[in-house]
Amino acid sequence: MSTQQEVYAMEFDNDFFDELRGINQSDLGATIPDSIRPKVSELDSAGLVTKGFSVLLEKLTKKLYAKKKTLTFNADFIVYPRHICTFPYGLAFRRQLNVGFYAGDTHEDDCIRFGLGFPINKNFSQKGVDEYTDFLVKVVSAPQSFDEFFDKVGSYAEPDEMSVVSPMSLSIRQHTPDFEDDWRFFGRLLTYRNDADIICNMDNLVVEMVRIFDLISTCRY
Repeated sequence: MSTQQEVYAMEFDNDFFDELRGINQSDLGATIPDSIRPKVSELDSAGLVTKGFSVLLEKLTKKLYAKKKTLTFNADFIVYPRHICTFPYGLAFRRQLNVGFYAGDTHEDDCIRFGLGFPINKNFSQKGVDEYTDFLVKVVSAPQSFDEFFDKVGSYAEPDEMSVVSPMSLSIRQHTPDFEDDWRFFGRLLTYRNDADIICNMDNLVVEMVRIFDLISTCRY
């Protein structure tokens, strides 16, 4: 991984995703062994990403906040191999809005996803488990309304097996999460192959993110 500190073009271009593509588990473990889940600031300090990588993410969170004051996303993204994500302050292991970047095998497979997330772990937050249970009750009580909502926010779900069953309301009922440690996500996926005009223009990206977050708020999921 390059240790250069220059700031490149202020958009999520190929340089940004190339840096993300270079983040692997062995580097994370060797450089930051005591971190449960490292953050971008730690990779920056260790020279695993350039300063421009961190600055670009900070710019995104500031633009989201400027557009809507309730969008208080942490600029210090959590890091996984080839993947980073963030959520508003104070909502770890709780129902949350979530933004994530994935680096694919090629640039066309690079993507950004954003929407409603449920990091489920009863050992860290019983409140988060209760929030997912409340969500499940709402889906089961009005499945058609949820499916309409899911279509509006982008028809993308995590983990991948959630999309095997259709409609999504049925998939949610059939896929019981592991309450010890699991993840559910419903929202919008942008790929370089189909959505470069949004990904490569931060103003366009922020507008689309706010549109999806507003839908989640309006529909009260």
